[in-house]
Amino acid sequence: MKIVKLSLCIFSAATLMACSASTAECDPNAPLGLFGKIACASSGSYDQRVSDKEAELAAAQAHNSSLQKANRAAKAKAEQSAEKLKGKKAELNKLNQTVSNYAAQLKEKAKGNDQILQQIKDAESQIQAVNDSSVSDEVKQAELRKLQRKLATYQKALGL
Repeated sequence: MKIVKLSLCIFSAATLMACSASTAECDPNAPLGLFGKIACASSGSYDQRVSDKEAELAAAQAHNSSLQKANRAAKAKAEQSAEKLKGKKAELNKLNQTVSNYAAQLKEKAKGNDQILQQIKDAESQIQAVNDSSVSDEVKQAELRKLQRKLATYQKALGL
């Protein structure tokens, strides 16, 4: 009779332990005793832990997907900006070349008119100063356009 009572007590204790396992306690990587494993298996904590981990994984994958989309958009914008900058630089170089050629032509035609020749040389030194400066390309472009207008004034003074 004692054995039956003892077996009944042990069985009752094991059953109560099986109902008291939480998902945090049911980590498959943590060492559990026999009754702990029985508790986790019978209470559904293992299954709940799997469901929780799958939900965490799905959320992490969705976050990763949104970050990849944002990264692609940023790369596309950077490429677009690089193309725009390349175009602006080419435009600036073309303007610089045009103004320099214009000054050289005027210098050739102004031979004998020392006053205008000196003004053209001053404009050429200003062109060089603009090119050597560390200001933005927009400022350089504005300065070169001013110098281009100044050279056009010299051209009119020469009667060309």
